[in-house]
Amino acid sequence: MILLTIFSLFIFSCSRFDTDIKLSAEETEWLEKNISSIEFIPDPSFMPFEGFDRRNVFSGIGADFLSEIENRLSVKFKVKKS
Repeated sequence: MILLTIFSLFIFSCSRFDTDIKLSAEETEWLEKNISSIEFIPDPSFMPFEGFDRRNVFSGIGADFLSEIENRLSVKFKVKKS
């Protein structure tokens, strides 16, 4: 539920037409230092919000949000199973 709330706040705070996310200097610095080690561990039994499909691919609404965040921040999350 917390994940859904965070994603909802993220999506609603970004304009549909403004794909740039304005990060603070501190946030930018953190991303630059941690960009290669950002891991995301979804709840595998929380469909349709997040989980893994039959092919073991992260899927659900959370996967769509995570993909959008990756695109807007130019980062790549390492999705791991718990």
